[in-house]
Amino acid sequence: MARWYSSLPPFLIGFSIAAFGGCASPADGGPEATREVVLQYLGGNVGTVGPLSKTAKKEFSVLAPSDQARAGELIDLGGEAFLVYKDSALNRIILVAGRKVVGD
Repeated sequence: MARWYSSLPPFLIGFSIAAFGGCASPADGGPEATREVVLQYLGGNVGTVGPLSKTAKKEFSVLAPSDQARAGELIDLGGEAFLVYKDSALNRIILVAGRKVVGD
């Protein structure tokens, strides 16, 4: 005679994997979804590099010191920075937080 709890562990394991796997995946779609926000904001046809971390000192050196500090703060709060290239030259740095452009 089979006991009711003999089939419970496989069910719980499968359910746990599905539940925790869904929680661990990025809710916002990850870096590529953020890159799409940048491309939509700029109208496409530009090259992007990123997301950058706060340690990207060389890339942020083109910003004014106050803007460098603000960019660092936004990244610390979960924002992402992208370099934007047009015609092989650095054109601008875009900061995105919460699927919205918060700095240009």
